Amino acid sequence: MPRNFAIRLRCPQGDCDSWVTLSNREESLEQILQQTWEFKCREHGPQQGVPQEAMEVAPLDDPQPSPTPVSFAVPFPAAAARKTPRSSERIPLRVSVVIYGFAGKGGAFHEDAETILVNASGALVTLKAKLALGDTVFLVHKSSSEEHEVRVVYLDAYSDRETRVGLAFKQPLPDFWKRTRKQPRVPKTLRVIVRGTDSRGYAFAQSAYTVDLSERGARLDGVGFLTTPGQTIEVRRLWRKARFRVVWVGQVGSAESNQVGVVRQSEKNIWRVELPKSDDDPPQAPKPPKSRLSRRNVLKSVLSGAALASFPSASWPQGPAPIKRKGNIRQSVSRWCYQKIPLDQLCAYAAEIGLKAIDLLNPDEFEVPPRYGLICSMGYAGGGEIESAMNRLENHARIEEGFRKYIPVAAKAGVPNIITFSGNRKGMSDEEGAKNTITGLNRVKKIAEDHGVTICIELLNSKVDHHDYMCDHTAWGVQVVQAVNSPRVKLLYDIYHMQIMEGDLVRTIQKNIDWIGHFHTGGVPGRHELDPTQEVQWDGVMRGIAATNFRGFVAHEFVPTHDPLTSLRQAVDLCDV
Repeated sequence: MPRNFAIRLRCPQGDCDSWVTLSNREESLEQILQQTWEFKCREHGPQQGVPQEAMEVAPLDDPQPSPTPVSFAVPFPAAAARKTPRSSERIPLRVSVVIYGFAGKGGAFHEDAETILVNASGALVTLKAKLALGDTVFLVHKSSSEEHEVRVVYLDAYSDRETRVGLAFKQPLPDFWKRTRKQPRVPKTLRVIVRGTDSRGYAFAQSAYTVDLSERGARLDGVGFLTTPGQTIEVRRLWRKARFRVVWVGQVGSAESNQVGVVRQSEKNIWRVELPKSDDDPPQAPKPPKSRLSRRNVLKSVLSGAALASFPSASWPQGPAPIKRKGNIRQSVSRWCYQKIPLDQLCAYAAEIGLKAIDLLNPDEFEVPPRYGLICSMGYAGGGEIESAMNRLENHARIEEGFRKYIPVAAKAGVPNIITFSGNRKGMSDEEGAKNTITGLNRVKKIAEDHGVTICIELLNSKVDHHDYMCDHTAWGVQVVQAVNSPRVKLLYDIYHMQIMEGDLVRTIQKNIDWIGHFHTGGVPGRHELDPTQEVQWDGVMRGIAATNFRGFVAHEFVPTHDPLTSLRQAVDLCDV
């Protein structure tokens, strides 16, 4: 007799578990545990693995498979199976809902929540209530007050206190989350200032842009990380302003990350552009892209967005929309090269010229770039100093203490990389230094793996700038990270330094790309602008990196000798291949 199982699979790329439901299986529990299954990790995409544990679960009331499985598993290898078509494409969308009902031994519950994914057949939400597969509860759409009975079809232990819950309607409801618009929206990019209160209760004033407009609403880009569905915000265009209600927020990891749909709460029209008359429905969330999400392009999405400024006085002049880059090279800029420019101003300009991140920030600065739709692409986390770090055994305890303190901070702020160094030789052989560095990195790699942050050991030149530095050749660095053998320990390949030490840039990069987690730029000689006065052909190097499908960051780390922001813009243009 066919049985249903719930299995826990661990992602091989990190300490991240996924619970998957297997329906109508003929195998025994022991056979289920011995097989390899394909599944989709919420952070790293499609994976394969053997179950960490498995249990038989009660069958659902309805023997038909759920039309909206949030996760799936099939034996590997397995014959191609006929898939049940979805009633509609799942959309990453944050919508305010209320879930209430009876949670077994936990008794009655009533929770406010936001959706993560929606389609005509149901939604994925995060709940504190302890539900079981097959439970029946009620879902209320807070904006429309429409209520329906739903069934629990998927459970994933998201944290110690919360569970990701898949909820299915009794039958598909195509109009529950949004209604078909009678007349099309008008694509229009306008600079606006948005005022409101964030999730922590702090007032904000944020520069944003419209994506499209309708008679009653709009889609805004640049404020999704500041507001939530149901909130009221003030939108100002030039000297006109009106109040709008947020009806949806684009989910992180989708093309609509950092976007919101808003509906006007008064008759005042602030756009002053010709628009088609439409019904009173709120703006729809756009259809999700067809490309498969992964943790890497989740990051790419969360960095997108057009936020430009977050100053208390929202009086920026109305300027052009942020520059849209080709996206083959994800560019960042190192903070220390622009110390005379306030960090907020640097972030605002970086967003305006199409950068994705700010590099080399201290932990107390990690939260600044997200105000502008950026992240910190690499941070300091107590990884030692250039002259004294991983190649000395006596430094390991201090570095481990710093990593234990600051890597969780980096992870919480979305910082993907933190920096460390080898240290100088000081009479030590390269062989002994490599052995010590491997020991040190092995000691801390689990911290990085547990938090999804990559430790990058930097390659520097010992010929001009950092005499006696040990990690001064790619071969030495690759030897070390290969021996550590962790997806969370890689090299920071500084192109400026390696041009001085080795040259042969493109071939070396492409040969060792699997061991490289981050890049820095800088004109040679002098570490100044990437201009005709230096020897590296930067567009060629960038094309070489892009050809490897590298999805990390290339951070500009040169000291400008001319107008700093103009020099930065020119470097970004040059590397946008």
